[in-house]
Amino acid sequence: MQCLSWQRSFKQPYSIALVIVGLLIGLMHLPGIEEAQEFITQSAVFQVVIISIFLPTLLGEATLNLPFSDLKENKKPIFTLAFVGTFISSLLIGSGVYFY
Repeated sequence: MQCLSWQRSFKQPYSIALVIVGLLIGLMHLPGIEEAQEFITQSAVFQVVIISIFLPTLLGEATLNLPFSDLKENKKPIFTLAFVGTFISSLLIGSGVYFY
């Protein structure tokens, strides 16, 4: 895959640039952005476009660019954080639903 010149100087995956651009757009006050936000979040467009297309693409790109050797070297902290994080999340969500 050919890298763009800005990508070489940025030295990060393009998904990080997409997040930064999205954050900047979200913080700016653009005319019509509120109507677009309501249309996107309150319709099936959000589910189809974001959840079905963009999210798997970003996750797949990150997976393909992750060196397997790094994953293998750090498997113990990765599994620990994954299981502990999942357990803590389930406790927080469960207690929030129970006490709400």
